[in-house]
Amino acid sequence: MEKDNGFAFRGMGSQLAFCFPDKDLLFACIADTQGAGPTVTGIDHAFREEIFSKIKDYSLPYEAETNTILNKKIENLKILPQQGKPTSSLAQIINGKWYHLNENPMGISKMRFIINGDEGRWVYENASGEHHLIFGIGKFQGAFPQKNYFGERIGTIRVH
Repeated sequence: MEKDNGFAFRGMGSQLAFCFPDKDLLFACIADTQGAGPTVTGIDHAFREEIFSKIKDYSLPYEAETNTILNKKIENLKILPQQGKPTSSLAQIINGKWYHLNENPMGISKMRFIINGDEGRWVYENASGEHHLIFGIGKFQGAFPQKNYFGERIGTIRVH
């Protein structure tokens, strides 16, 4: 939850989405600031200062006929399933195999995916050892397994 009756989805590397229903506002950022170090300016702070603070509160006039049309439309909305298979033939090819990486900002030397049904595990190794991150639909890993990026643990909830 965010202050001002909002909520947020926060991902790795400054990927995030803010939603403020009272202001009819959705803001999404697909940045990738992993490995950029502690000098990165907070995108959420910039959003608050440069966008959110400048949006005025407003309310639209109520129109009964338009409201009826909208409610009928909402009643008929359905979530469509995504096209595709729940598994991939690539899973068999990559499952459990180590891949050695070139030099990269996160210092990962090698990695592999371990896939078991609808759950996967990304295993990577760097100077601090071996780390695991669980993924899959409906799976929740929690915080990123390392604490040394940006001087804080990635995925830690911050209260504003």
